[in-house]
Amino acid sequence: MIELLYRLAPHEGFTQSLLNEVRFMRSDRPLKLAPVMYEPSIVIVCQGRKRGYLGDEVYLYDALHYLVLAVPLPFAAETEASPEESLLAMSIRLDMAVVAELVFMLDQ
Repeated sequence: MIELLYRLAPHEGFTQSLLNEVRFMRSDRPLKLAPVMYEPSIVIVCQGRKRGYLGDEVYLYDALHYLVLAVPLPFAAETEASPEESLLAMSIRLDMAVVAELVFMLDQ
């Protein structure tokens, strides 16, 4: 998976996939704490580590932990990465109308 993400995210920053809802992330260096606005999404980190801060809560997402956001959320986040071990991740944006439809179908 890591080799594939290096190909799908050939440079630092975000790379849009062929699917509108999927973006790849790559950072070859640590990024200091900065404000970010996340959309409803699932963030899967395959290498490296991110920490998100919301008030007193700290959210760690790395190869063993993913992040799910059901609503738009202002966050502060920092990234642990290096040239030897880039942060490699993907973000899958959630279409809340589709999620609501799926939940309704599950209730049936």
